Amino acid sequence: MTLNEAQLGWVELAPEAAPEAAPDAAPGAAPEDGEELSEDISSFKTVDDWESDATILLTRGDIFGALHIYEEILGVYPQYTKAWYNRAVILASYVKDFPGALWAYDQALAIEPKNPDVLHNKAKLLLDLGKYEEAEHGFIKVLQQKPGYTRSLVGLAIAYVNTGKFDEAVRAITLAERSKLSKDEKA
Repeated sequence: MTLNEAQLGWVELAPEAAPEAAPDAAPGAAPEDGEELSEDISSFKTVDDWESDATILLTRGDIFGALHIYEEILGVYPQYTKAWYNRAVILASYVKDFPGALWAYDQALAIEPKNPDVLHNKAKLLLDLGKYEEAEHGFIKVLQQKPGYTRSLVGLAIAYVNTGKFDEAVRAITLAERSKLSKDEKA
């Protein structure tokens, strides 16, 4: 199933026993006039429903419950970049499972190699882990797509400082200031 189908379609979470048909009804037969459809649709959820449930669990402090929901989503839609991204954010920010978070970001990037949000967050995590040269490459990839992305410019400047590239760091900060000023003027 593709991502577009995932966003539009319904997913059966747990098959429940089908409602009993009339004893004389043929299998799969349409209900007769006056007869109501009694199928319980409460076991069907959209991906948005699942993500909403994960957000609720996360705000309630149930980190592993939220992770479990993303595992469920990815079990049905393994090509869903946003689920990999959210899983990585939870692993990095709440669980402090940095190798797991990097792996989840890599899974998202295998699907969408140029996704600037995934690239930025992975570069930021690499920066936080002290992997400055890898972070530098990640921020550069983001800036190739979003040249004025202030946070990536600042991250790049920090990576440059930590690798001894001070002139490049000053240039990145200058670009970040200009970008920020131009955004403030537009607002």
